[in-house]
Amino acid sequence: MMESGRSAAGTGTPLQRVRLQFHSPDFDLGPLQRTWLLVPPSAREVNDLAWLICDKFKLKKQWQEGAASPSCLSVCTTAILTECSGILLEMEGFALPLTDPIEILRDNDTITYI
Repeated sequence: MMESGRSAAGTGTPLQRVRLQFHSPDFDLGPLQRTWLLVPPSAREVNDLAWLICDKFKLKKQWQEGAASPSCLSVCTTAILTECSGILLEMEGFALPLTDPIEILRDNDTITYI
């Protein structure tokens, strides 16, 4: 459980952190291969978190040139999202559809970037 009183600045929204592990032969992040990640209160969909991960870790497997912006991606189907973004997030061995609301994640969940 979260500590009482810890929330995003001025929002009253509880902070949520997840364990993030990378499972891809395409890159090596050294000690950051398994790390904690704070989910920003602005994240509304799993897609928002995927964009954050790409940006924060400057991944080589980034959103491909010409791929749509997050706002456009949110109206696509999950199959199209996974194909055009090259990103797959999993939790407990199951894919996290990028269009799912961020509430699918709980504090201390472990997610895997494939």
